[in-house]
Amino acid sequence: MALSEGVLIGLGYPLLEIQVDAEKDFIEKYNLKENHLVEGEKIHLHMFNELAHIDGVKYIPGGDIQNSLRVFQWIIGSRKRALVIGSIGDDFFGRTLRKRATGSGLDVIYETNKWQKTGTLGVMFIENNRYLCLDYASGPIYGLEQLEKNETNSKIMKAQFFYVSGVLLTTTPETGVLLTTTPETVMKLAEHALITGKNFIMNFSSIIVPENHHSEVEIILPYVDILFVNKSEAQAYEYGADLKEIALDLANYEKINKNRARVVIILHDGYPLFIASEVIILHDGYPLFIASEGQLKNFSIDKEKLPSDEIVDTNGADDAFIGGFLAEYIRGKSLDDAIRCGCYAATIVLKNEGCTFPDHCAYK
Repeated sequence: MALSEGVLIGLGYPLLEIQVDAEKDFIEKYNLKENHLVEGEKIHLHMFNELAHIDGVKYIPGGDIQNSLRVFQWIIGSRKRALVIGSIGDDFFGRTLRKRATGSGLDVIYETNKWQKTGTLGVMFIENNRYLCLDYASGPIYGLEQLEKNETNSKIMKAQFFYVSGVLLTTTPETGVLLTTTPETVMKLAEHALITGKNFIMNFSSIIVPENHHSEVEIILPYVDILFVNKSEAQAYEYGADLKEIALDLANYEKINKNRARVVIILHDGYPLFIASEVIILHDGYPLFIASEGQLKNFSIDKEKLPSDEIVDTNGADDAFIGGFLAEYIRGKSLDDAIRCGCYAATIVLKNEGCTFPDHCAYK
C-alpha cells in the first residue's frame, strides 16, 4: 500500500541528540552520573557547546516522537511520509537539527523561538557506560496559534494519523520548563481526528504524565485510538495493580469512537509485555501477551528477540518499536504484522547506540 506525503503527523518535543566519547574529567566537571539521565541545570549551561567541539561528535535528531517517525520513514523508504511539528531555537543546534531531520526523510514544521535554545540531549560514552544530560529548552514550546497557521493547518487536513507526546498535556512539568503547548492544543488535534475519522495516537512519554496529570489523561483518553506507555508509566497509572489488569483497564476505558477498538501497547526496553484488545505490554522490546475481547493470550516472540549479550543500548528501543509498528499498521497490515515489524525495528536499534540504524532497511 503506497502512502501519501504527510500521512502521519507527530507533535512532540524535537531534540538534537549530541553523542561524544568523553573523558573522565569532563564527566566529573559536570557532575554526571553513570548510566543515568540528569536534567540540565545552571552547571550545565555551557556543557552542550563544549560537546559540539569534541572530536568525533555525532548529531542525531531526537525526542521520542521524532525518533519513532525517523524509524517509520526508514522502513517506509519514501521521503516526507511523516511530518514532525515542534519548536526549536534560533541557533546552531536548531539549524543542525533541521538539517539532520530532513536528511533522514522527515518533513518538518519547526516553530523558531528566538527567546529559547533548541532542546538538546547530551550522550557521553566512556567505555561501556553512558552519561546523559537533557535540556528541553524550546522543545515543548508550541502553542495553539502555531497549530492554526495556514501551512500547518493544511498539513493537518491531509494527514490521516496523528502521534502526540503526552508531555504536551502538562503545562508546568517538573522539568522546570513552562510549556506554552497546552492541553487545548492536543485536544484540538484529537477532536479533528474524531470528527474526520482519523487515527489519534498517544505516548505517555514520561512518568510525570500518569503520576501528576491523571485528570488530563482521563480527559484525552476517550479520543485515543492507540496508546503507547512503558512499564513504569503503566504502573504509575494504577499503583499496585497487575500489569495485565492495567492493560485491560486502559483498553476498556471510555472511547468516543466505537468503530475501532483501542490499541494499548505497554513497552519495556523496546519490546511488548502485553497486548490488550488491543493493548500491547512490552518487555525488552517484545510482546508477551495479547488481550482480545477482555482475554489475554500468549504471543511468542522468541524468533524476534535479541539475545541479551548482543544488546548495545536500550535507549531508543521503545521509540523504534513504535516506528516499526506504525509503518505496518498505517499500511493496513494486521496487528500481528505490525508487532513483528516493531520487534524488528527494536532489535536493530538495540544493536546500536541511541536510536540509530543502518542506511538501508532490510525488513520485508
